[in-house]
Amino acid sequence: MTPNFQLATQLITDVCHLPFHCLNTEKDMERFIQIFQNPYAVKKLFQTPKTQTICHVIMPFEIHFLLFFIDKTPVTAGPFCTMILTKQDCFKYIHHYRLSQLTAADLSVYRSQFPIISEEEALHITRCLLHHLVPARKPWETEHIIWTSDPFFQVPQAQESPLRKNYSELIQERYQLEQSFMKEIEDGNAREAILNLRNMERDVAFLKEMGTTLEKERIGAAIVRTMVRIAASRAGLPAAAIDLLSTENTIAVQNARTIEVILKEKEKLVNSFCEKIHSHKQNQYSNLVLSAMHYIKQQYPQDISVRQLAQDLNVTCNRLISVFRTETGQTPGSYILKVRISQGAKLLSTTDLMVQQISSMVGIPDANYFVKCFKREYGMTPTRYRKYYRL
Repeated sequence: MTPNFQLATQLITDVCHLPFHCLNTEKDMERFIQIFQNPYAVKKLFQTPKTQTICHVIMPFEIHFLLFFIDKTPVTAGPFCTMILTKQDCFKYIHHYRLSQLTAADLSVYRSQFPIISEEEALHITRCLLHHLVPARKPWETEHIIWTSDPFFQVPQAQESPLRKNYSELIQERYQLEQSFMKEIEDGNAREAILNLRNMERDVAFLKEMGTTLEKERIGAAIVRTMVRIAASRAGLPAAAIDLLSTENTIAVQNARTIEVILKEKEKLVNSFCEKIHSHKQNQYSNLVLSAMHYIKQQYPQDISVRQLAQDLNVTCNRLISVFRTETGQTPGSYILKVRISQGAKLLSTTDLMVQQISSMVGIPDANYFVKCFKREYGMTPTRYRKYYRL
């Protein structure tokens, strides 16, 4: 290759961390292919020159490289990875290939030797290089070659998009999830908030297969942090407390070196804020309201009424309603219904009980009324909620 080619590829490697290899000799070729599971197939590909074609080859374990020929000499860009595998992904690969002697850590170390770069960026860099060093009348074509039976490629990507719900439905469901997530934060309900968070992660999990990096996950964590801050502010948490917890999370996420750590830090953030919000709300309630809340949480499966509740707390019904509404923004009757619906949601996510059974267990004999109230509270039917949040 010309000195210009060597200089350009070295510059690309230094700036973009995408290595180029000119395989002039048999030794060069052997050195390159030895890192792959099926070196003989790769070698055969090198022996079949294709004119003005960039082959994008995807090998097992999501290892990519680009191959093109200049004067019948094979040149490669890569290997590189388009995404970082989580520990769960690594276990999935190990199980799929029945590599019992390999650990998730071994696979992570193996893949960590390759740069993380998107397929689109790698192809763009390669086309730019060829455009300036090997001018041609027509653009270079791209051929995708997938030599893998990896779990992530069981459904061709071209067929995957139509299988997903239409865009408007996705947006609506995403909006409902985010609103439910922020509402649970505002109420200080850590468990329900984390369920919502995990469901939001699951809802966009297919995007990870298109490519994810630590930086993208950090951006995702920042978005979650913003939603949590807004919810905490609505709950009346002091700004100083919000900033302290938020700053701690920002530092932890920036220092994280794996996606698993970032995911744990997001859930830790939710727990920390919910604890603070719960404590803050407890401190601002009077003994009467705290007693009423405790009574309701203990007796919600029973046929209790506001009048009975006031009697047991030795106050008039009007006084209980007035004080409860002033301090919480809702009536005791609304709070009773909210507790029942919340307990119903827990049973939906943790049991196989029918909606009718759950409705009766939480103190609402009319299942239709339970469904109506549940949909108003969570923005979806009990059946859909169970589908999303099943543990």
